[in-house]
Amino acid sequence: MAFTAIQMALFVTILGFISFVFGILAENKKLQSGTPIEGKDVVICSYPSNPFVALGYLSFAFLIASTVVGYLSLFYPYKGKSIPQSILFKNTSFLVFFNIALFTAGLGAALTLWPTFDEQHHQKNKVYPSSTSECPTAKTGLLGGAAFVSLDSSLFWLVALMLASNVRDDYFGDTENEYDPHARNLFSIEGKCRPGLVVWEDAASWLEKFQASKRLRSLDVPRPLPVRHKFQALCLGPLQTMAVTVKKMALIVTFLGVLSFVFGVIAENKKPASATPVVGKNVVICKYQSDMTVIFGYLSVGFLAASSFIGLLSLFYPYKGKCVPGGAFFRSSNFVVFFNIALFTSGLAAALLLWPTLTEQFHILRNVHRNLKTECPTAKTGLLGGGAFVSLDASLFWLVALMLADNAREDYFEELENSSRGECDQINNGEPHANASSSKETV
Repeated sequence: MAFTAIQMALFVTILGFISFVFGILAENKKLQSGTPIEGKDVVICSYPSNPFVALGYLSFAFLIASTVVGYLSLFYPYKGKSIPQSILFKNTSFLVFFNIALFTAGLGAALTLWPTFDEQHHQKNKVYPSSTSECPTAKTGLLGGAAFVSLDSSLFWLVALMLASNVRDDYFGDTENEYDPHARNLFSIEGKCRPGLVVWEDAASWLEKFQASKRLRSLDVPRPLPVRHKFQALCLGPLQTMAVTVKKMALIVTFLGVLSFVFGVIAENKKPASATPVVGKNVVICKYQSDMTVIFGYLSVGFLAASSFIGLLSLFYPYKGKCVPGGAFFRSSNFVVFFNIALFTSGLAAALLLWPTLTEQFHILRNVHRNLKTECPTAKTGLLGGGAFVSLDASLFWLVALMLADNAREDYFEELENSSRGECDQINNGEPHANASSSKETV
């Protein structure tokens, strides 16, 4: 049966999403603790029946299936054409995201199996020493984090598949240019043609344009062709002298994303499991231990916002002083997909980080309760850890979008140069552009 790259991508996505769903369900079904029953010099823990272990194994199975299909999709002979693996691994971008996909798949498997094995062990070995006061359960939050990592793993396999398809097209010579640049211009000086981009400011009046055209004619230079897409000249001034490259932007985005991840994980580990209730006169005062959860949570959100802002800026920044119309980027379906994924994961990470941070701050500030049966609450466990992983993933997706934007930028200027060279040949052969001649007659 012949498969296409789109079908393979759908299989990987569906399997990864199912693994994510089972992981979230397992996390929600996990028991907080068992019931200790005192026996003769022992404590027997009684655990109610729950599907945590079964859901954990199902999540792991679908993660493995997604990983296997993702791996096979990279080297599958589409249309009966196989490509040597060495050709794929010569591409640096493919090699990087191939290893990222493998790493996230392994990390997702480890985070899924760890709490699943622990819970299964606790349910089988229920007898503990008499000094045991609480019946243990698997660590909270691991399966929830594993669910997000499993979903991310499938997305990274899609990135690797996209890069493999590009390498395959280049190898077989079937690459098609999907860009059609509009903002281009051509003018000749002393018989030498060169491409140029004439950009008028939106606020420029018709008179200023007319005077500019007269100055050009006084230099015996044909009037520039009108630009189809007129946008503000962003490439002038200090931007041309700033030594900002794509690699530097990528490093900044990655560094900020890692900082957000680190602070999120620290905040999760520092979060107190509970507070100490102090009964007063008709009130209960919850005494919380001094911790840095709220501060680390806000730091994680701050670095996430910085990473997302730099990631968004890096896509449209005029590198080397060269502007590219936004339409040239959004004509690429791959760029549109991963641009929206980066935006979505950034928003999701911000929500997962802010929710427990604000909740914890609310509990600390309002610690006096009139309900004498109140149990001192804390923020939900696992959200900060999951938000930390999603924050790191968001920075990686900004890198994917930046890579695709860089490809679109190179294709745009290559097509611009080729188009200008073709029109230049017409002028040198005595066939001036029709628009240029007509515009000169009308002025």
